[in-house]
Amino acid sequence: MRCKGASYQLSVSNDVELKIGFIGAGNMAFGIAKGLLPGKVPPANVKVSAPSSRNLERFQELGVAVTHSNVEVVSGSDVVFVAVKPHLVPLVLAETSQTHALMGISRYAFTRPNIRVRKGLPQV
Repeated sequence: MRCKGASYQLSVSNDVELKIGFIGAGNMAFGIAKGLLPGKVPPANVKVSAPSSRNLERFQELGVAVTHSNVEVVSGSDVVFVAVKPHLVPLVLAETSQTHALMGISRYAFTRPNIRVRKGLPQV
């Protein structure tokens, strides 16, 4: 995955099944998911949450599990992409676990104590 200003590589060894979660089901999340799926992350290992069902259907067409629960996505994922509008980031962070790697893709700068947080603007 390439991000503006930096290059991040999501690498997965053959014997590890990385579980990826997306909080937010907009165009950015969809673009990243489509980029990950042809690689080493099977659709069964991806889960997406959104407050409404409006954007979830296109993820289901890719074979990705969908939910309305951010907590469910975080608890079942190794890496979580926070793909929400900037004003929603604090609300999402308030309800997520303290033990997961987060990837923020908005311009909103956020940090969490004792948490690995990466920030990038994907070029999708």
